This record gives sequence, structure tokens and C-alpha cells, in this order.
Amino acid sequence: MTSGQAATDVKAKASCVYIDSPMPNAIDQVLPFYRSGFFDRASVPILLRRRMFMEKRHAPVEAPGSLPPITRVSQFSPSQQLGSGQGGGQGVVFYPFAAQANAQVVSDRSVQHVLTLHGESNKTSSFRPSARLYDYVLVAGTLACRRYLKLKIFTEREVAQGRLVQMGDTLVQDMPYLAAAPLSREAWVLYAPTWETSLPSENYSSAQDGYGYGVAKRCAEACGTRRILIKPHPNYGMRDLAYIRQLVRNIQSLRSLGFEVKVVNEAINYRIHLILTMIFGRDIYAATELRYPVSLAVVDISGMEAICLKQGIPHIVIRKPSNTHMPDDEDLTAVYRFKMLTFGEGTGEVQRLIETYAAAHAQVDIDHRQLVFSYADTALPSQSAAQRFAWLNRYLQDNTYWRP
Repeated sequence: MTSGQAATDVKAKASCVYIDSPMPNAIDQVLPFYRSGFFDRASVPILLRRRMFMEKRHAPVEAPGSLPPITRVSQFSPSQQLGSGQGGGQGVVFYPFAAQANAQVVSDRSVQHVLTLHGESNKTSSFRPSARLYDYVLVAGTLACRRYLKLKIFTEREVAQGRLVQMGDTLVQDMPYLAAAPLSREAWVLYAPTWETSLPSENYSSAQDGYGYGVAKRCAEACGTRRILIKPHPNYGMRDLAYIRQLVRNIQSLRSLGFEVKVVNEAINYRIHLILTMIFGRDIYAATELRYPVSLAVVDISGMEAICLKQGIPHIVIRKPSNTHMPDDEDLTAVYRFKMLTFGEGTGEVQRLIETYAAAHAQVDIDHRQLVFSYADTALPSQSAAQRFAWLNRYLQDNTYWRP
């Protein structure tokens, strides 16, 4: 890792990924898009805003040779630290986190500023008004555009003229260790709780009070398996240690009932890793070099919905009524009628939803996928991630929205 490089080393690069986040594993949440080939390791470095006491914690878990160049900066001035784009055009800064401090960097008009975020979800954080700060916003498709329009963050004219760039599943993480599978005793039920955040209205985690773990148990029983795979959000338990206590308590409870339980170690935060390793040893972790057959996933309103859609994994969604949600959308409501469980509902409702979804999930998931993923160009779906990045660079240079 070249974290000791001077910031001026990126001058020859036409684009970079800029990360300003207090979370210690922020880089790990961006690396999937380097692995996919969308961001090229050699030509798109990461610039990480330097934060006191965060030097060690920001070290990614991957082998150094597989990482893009990472430069820590106290301040980032694109006009001084970034080169020109194709044909002498503007350079591009990509933002996977919508930090408030990004506004200072965005004020530098010598480059283009593109908000990518790091997944697609219906969380409030995916449709904040601050998105208007950026020249362009990459979105997964129709549903994301509707979110911005219904909240009057962007206008129909801006969408029509290309400020929101529909990239389909390009920026939805791949989880190659998961594979959709039919019901069987050998298959797993995946439970993927999101994290708790610092605001109660934005706490979408079904792990609160252990509720989601109970739903996962009931789903496993309905699917005829005793195997549960747990994939916590990378930030799970970072704001409230009670969530890690729930994780430990429920692993112990499920094991005592005869369930085989594994935890996905990919991008896991240091708190969970330390505590689980001390209590359960390394055998608790799933081997991510293997492929785990998953017959059903239990997810929250989070990026895991889009991941399951991308990989064809059947899933139900737990919703907390107390949360801030995206505006009503008739098409999404029609889909959720078959796959959404309200937080706190009892065993009878869980069983009813499992049966309802099982009878219709193939068509429901097709409709859901078409609603979430669409593309600005008909050629994009058949292209590799690297080809999509090349297309995007051409688009950013050719689009006329910001030209006088």
C-alpha cells in the first residue's frame, strides 16, 4: 500500500476516488468496485482524508499488491493534485461517501465531481438533498431517479439532460461466495442485518432486540435447513455495542438449538472480529473462497436488497415503521406486498409472508429487478465493469448539461 506517497504523486492521474469518512473500514466498502474492474487499480487512486487517530484503522485487510494506490491527504485540491481527462478534458473525482466536508472539494470547478455512493438502497442516506452539490450522480435506475424527483431534489429537466446517470447494477457489490440455490437441507438461509447508525430515524437494522435473528431462524425452519449464514454490515455495532452483544447471544442460542451458524468475515469491522474470535474462535467465520448455496435471504432496507437482486437470491425485507423512508412508489409497494415484513410482527405473520413470497417470488423478483436496474445506454448491460467505466468517462466528457 502506498499510503506514504505525497499527494502530488496522483498528478498524472485523470481521476481518483475521494474518501472522507470517520468509519475505520471505509476503504473496504469501496474495494469491491476495484475488484470488479470498474475502477482500475493502476489509474484510479484513492485519496483518503487524513483523520486523527485513524491511521491504523484505515488499513485495508487485503494484500498490499491487490490494492490501488492510497494517498492520505489533510486537504485535497483537485486543480493542483489531479491531471486532465481524455483529450485534455476535465479530470474526475468520484465520491463513494456523501460527507458534508465534500462541499469544500466540490467547490473546485477545475474537475468534474461525481457522486457514486457505494451501493443502491432505499435508505434516507441514498437520497439526501446534498446530492445536488455534485455535477453528476450515478444511480442504479428508474427507482433511484423517482426518489430524487419525488423529493424535488432534482427536476425532470435535469434527469432528461443527464445529471442522473443510470448505471444499472454496476455499483452493486458482487458477493461471489453466495449462490442462489433451491430449498434443501444443504442450503443456507442468509441473514444480513444493516448497521444501527447514530440517528434513531435512520436505524434500519432489524437486529435491534434480536428480532431479525428470530426471523432468520423461522425462515430456516420453513426452508427445511439448519444452516444460517450471518453477514453483518461493515459498520454493524460501531455506534452501539448492544448490537454486537445481540450477535453473540443469538449465535450461542442458535447453536444450542442445533443450527450450524457461520459469519461472513468480508469487510467485517475490527470490533466484531475481535469479539467473535475471542468467544468462538476462527471456526465461526465462513470461508469466502467457497460458494455457499443460499435458498433464502433475510435483509433490511439496505444495499443488500440490490445485491440479492443482482445475484438472483430470493429474499424478504424487514421494514421498521419508525424509520424515514423514501416516498411512496406504487410499483415498489406492489413488489413489497409479497416480500416485506414489518419489524415486530409475530411468528404467524412471518410464516404467512414466507408462504406468500414462495408462491410468487420468481415473477416478483423479476419485477423488482426491472424497477431497480436500468441503463443510460442499451449497450451497457452486456459490457464488463471496465468497459462501463470507459463509457462513463466518455459520457462525462461529451454530456452538454454543464456547458455554456
